[in-house]
Amino acid sequence: MKPLSGALGSTRFVAVAFSVVSQEGGPPRYLCAVTAGSEPTLVLMNWESEKILAKCKLPGTVDRVAFPFQHDRTDVTVSGPHMLRLLQIRHAKGEVTLKTMPAFSGLQEKAEAILDHTWLEAGRGLLGLCVHEGPVHILSADELIVLRTIESAFGPEGDLEEVLPLCIRSFTHGFLLGGSHGYLAVWEEADDEAFASVDDGSEGSRRAPENEYKLAVAVKIREDPDAVCSLDITPSEEHLLLGFGDSAMGVVPMASIYGNEEEQVPINISGNHSAAITGMDMAVHRSLVVTICHRDSSMRLWNWATRTCEIRSKFGGDPPTAVAIHPFGYYLAMAFAEKLRFYHILIKDIRLHKEINLRGVGLLKFTHGGHLLAVTQGKSIYIYSVRTLEKLATLSGHNQEITCLSFDPEDHTLWSTSQDGKLIKWNLATFRNESSHVETGSERLAVSVISPDQATCSIFRNGKQLLQRFSQSDLEYEVELESNVKVVSLYHHHGNSMFLAGTARGGLQIYTSLPYQGKPKFVELALHGMACTAICVSVDGSPV
Repeated sequence: MKPLSGALGSTRFVAVAFSVVSQEGGPPRYLCAVTAGSEPTLVLMNWESEKILAKCKLPGTVDRVAFPFQHDRTDVTVSGPHMLRLLQIRHAKGEVTLKTMPAFSGLQEKAEAILDHTWLEAGRGLLGLCVHEGPVHILSADELIVLRTIESAFGPEGDLEEVLPLCIRSFTHGFLLGGSHGYLAVWEEADDEAFASVDDGSEGSRRAPENEYKLAVAVKIREDPDAVCSLDITPSEEHLLLGFGDSAMGVVPMASIYGNEEEQVPINISGNHSAAITGMDMAVHRSLVVTICHRDSSMRLWNWATRTCEIRSKFGGDPPTAVAIHPFGYYLAMAFAEKLRFYHILIKDIRLHKEINLRGVGLLKFTHGGHLLAVTQGKSIYIYSVRTLEKLATLSGHNQEITCLSFDPEDHTLWSTSQDGKLIKWNLATFRNESSHVETGSERLAVSVISPDQATCSIFRNGKQLLQRFSQSDLEYEVELESNVKVVSLYHHHGNSMFLAGTARGGLQIYTSLPYQGKPKFVELALHGMACTAICVSVDGSPV
C-alpha cells in the first residue's frame, strides 16, 4: 500500500487510472485522478516520484478516466454523464501541461447520458463508449469523430434487444459489455475472411478498423435480475471481475462465457450488502464475522481467514435490527421488529432454534464466556441464560434509550451508556446497579471495558469530544480530543493499553494509550463514507 496523502492532500477523488505499464515491465509512469466538487479537476501525477505534474479544470462532471494501451500515445480521456473529452499530455521546456481537445463530432453529449468508456486494445486510436439510451459508439481519438454506432449491442433477437449496456472494458481481441438483467456480451475482431471490404469487394483489402468488431456471444451471468454495472479483467485475461446492481461482486472464468448456451456460467459471488451495515459481531473460537443490513433485509456470515462470505440470508419485509454471534461461533441471536430469534449456524445455512416475542430490540451482546446474552429494549436491559433461553433479570436505571453495552473480559460486570448522558456499571453476580454517573446535556456515545473496575467512555459535551477513564467505579480523568468529531464506537484490545475508536465521519483512530495529561496521540485511517459504528478484533489482534 502506497499512501498518497502528501502529494494529493485530503481532496475527494471520484475516478483514478494508471497509464500503461512500461515496455520494460516497470511500474506505470502516470497516475491520473479526478477531483469531486463544482469544479472537477484532472490531476496528472508521476507515480514513482509522487510529484504532481499538471492540473486541468474539466468542463463537466466526470466519473471515469482512462489511458490508452499503446506506449507511444500521450493521451488520457475522461467521461461523465454528458461529456467525453480527450486531453493531450504535452512536454515543453521541462514542463508538463494538459491540453483539452474539442468535443467528438457526431456525439450528442447533451442528448445522451454517457455511462462508461474504454480505449480499445485491438483498434489503434479507437475508443468504445456506452450510453444510457442503449447504443454503443466506436470513436476515433485521432479524428475526434464517431465512426460507428451499434444499436443492439447484445443482439437483435427477442429479449436481448431490450438489454442496455452499462459498462465497457477492452481486452486483447475486442471489448466486453456489462448490461442490464445480468447480461454480458463479448465483441471480438472479425476473422480474416471478414476483412474483405464490403464496398469494393477487392481481394486483400480490409474494412475500416471500427467495423472489424462483431458480436461473439451474449450470455446471462446470473439468474438474479441485477445488472452488471461494472467489470474488469485480470492481466492474464483468464478471469472477469464483475460488480452487480445489488452491490455483490463476482469472478467468472473468461473461457466459460463461450460455453454451451444451455449451461449456467460458473460464477463465484461475494456477499456484499447493498446498503449500510447496521449490525456486526465477531466470534472468538471461529474465524467468523456476522453482519446485518436493515435496508436490504439480509444477514451475511463471513470467514475473515479466507475472506469469503459463507452464508447469505434474506428476510423479505421483516429486516433484522440487531445481531450477535456466540463466542464459540455456532450460535446466532438476531432481533427483528417483533421477535428475538436464535439460530444454529450450519455449514451453508442457518436454522431457526427458538423465537421469543419481544419488540423494539436495540442491541444484543453475548458475554465473553457465552453463558449470558444482554438484550436492550429502549431504556431497559434484559439478561437471558443462553443454556435455557430464559430471562434471568431486568436491569432498570437508564432514563433514555441505551446506546452501548460492554462486558469486562472476566464477565464480572456489564457497563452501559444511554442518550441521557448516563453510564451504569452492573454487577453480573447480583444483577444490581453497582455505580452510575450522569451528565445532563451531554451524550455518552460508547464505552469499552478494560477490566471489571476500569473502562473508557466517549462523551460529547458542549460541542467537544472527550474520552473519560473510569477506575474503581469513579471518574479518574478525562481528555479532550483535538478533533471535535464524535467517537461513536470504542474497542480495547485486552492485555495492553492500545484501543481503537470509530468516528461519526467513518474514521478509525488507533491509540497506543490514553495519557493522564495532554492531548492523546493517535493515527487515523479514513475508511468509511459513513459513521464507523462497530469495531471487532480477533483474539490474537491480527484482523480488525
